[in-house]
Amino acid sequence: MSSKNTLIFAKNGEKFYIFVLVMKVKFYLQNTKENTPTPIYLSVNYGPLFRYSIGKKVSPNQWMTEIQRVSNIDDTTQELNDYLDLMEAFVRALRRNHQQENKPLTNDVLKEELDRQFKPHRQPHKPHFFPFIDHFIEQAALTKKSSTVQTYHATVKRLKDFEKTMDYPLTFDTINMVFYQKFVSFLRHQKKLKDNSIGKHIKNMKLFMHAAYKKRLTHNSFFLSKDFKILKETKKRVYLTTNELQKLHDADLSQHYNLQKIRDVFLIGALTGLHFKQIYQVSSTDWQNDSLTIQSKQKQDILLPIHWTVKEILAKYQYETPKLPTTQTFNKHIKLIGQLANINDLCDTKTGKSVPKYELLTTQTARISFFANAYIQGVPVFDLLQLSGHPSEKAFHNYISIAPQPDLTQHRFFQEFKKV
Repeated sequence: MSSKNTLIFAKNGEKFYIFVLVMKVKFYLQNTKENTPTPIYLSVNYGPLFRYSIGKKVSPNQWMTEIQRVSNIDDTTQELNDYLDLMEAFVRALRRNHQQENKPLTNDVLKEELDRQFKPHRQPHKPHFFPFIDHFIEQAALTKKSSTVQTYHATVKRLKDFEKTMDYPLTFDTINMVFYQKFVSFLRHQKKLKDNSIGKHIKNMKLFMHAAYKKRLTHNSFFLSKDFKILKETKKRVYLTTNELQKLHDADLSQHYNLQKIRDVFLIGALTGLHFKQIYQVSSTDWQNDSLTIQSKQKQDILLPIHWTVKEILAKYQYETPKLPTTQTFNKHIKLIGQLANINDLCDTKTGKSVPKYELLTTQTARISFFANAYIQGVPVFDLLQLSGHPSEKAFHNYISIAPQPDLTQHRFFQEFKKV
């Protein structure tokens, strides 16, 4: 009596049978005997039988009946197979969601949901999509930083460009996995954006949708899917060791006054962990003290000891931070200074190519060097987080590109484990 669709329970020696209907999803051609392209149909057997024309055609000689997909010949057929995969995943997720929420699934519901997600051009365009986002940005401008609001505007611009270029009407209901894949492809291949930039637009898109979802302007929750992910590149950042910072300090730049200034300000950043903008906000009087008072993101005052080398450097300039060129010029010259200081250890780049470390030096390297060296020399991560402003230890370790390596052997608690 048992089968793969039957669950068997036993109580007091008596067996109970529960029949579980496995939903079957398949695709088939309307006519396999034609030589011309024929429509592809979706068949869903979940108790009732549901059939649905997906709005795509293919030649029967390209159709592989065993796996219900098109033979991969070019990018077009691969895109069609991806489309079929998405549709099948959507149907299965739809049934799963209805079961979890104890809602009845009917053929009418299936058709309505498939039309909404895969045939957006058949749905009436809802004019409140972009107006809602515009209103959201107006409200955000009252509390958010101007730089954050600018990223929102940039995302809206990309969305409108996408809608026009790809002829894909944007409503709350059309923000699904088809949209996600098309939008990511559009940004990557047509706009030539890197994953970090694409990720910022996806992050904003999820933010807009979440705000609309909370206001019950839409019941579409595709943006919550783990597959609707924020793309992000893993950057491999370099830092200068204390020995390399000493080599930079000792480099003979006596004939190059402008290079001296760049080197000196870089060392100030590497020995204080301050952003260059913060360095210029410190008064000449404060530099002559033993410590600086820095305010954390949590508005807490932090006493930062001033390294003697920093005082020594600033004494040359009467404790006034020397003026610097543009960031682009700075990054160009710090590489030259690194080369003159023989900072030549090879480092791997994202492309797999190995280059001398001096080629990777930038303004950001100074601050990273401070936090990396402080961490290596045992300054507690909690204290460094207060100074760096990173939201978590994971974010901090990603910033310095050093994985956490706990060492409990020197902790007083574990010293007591040893025999005296």
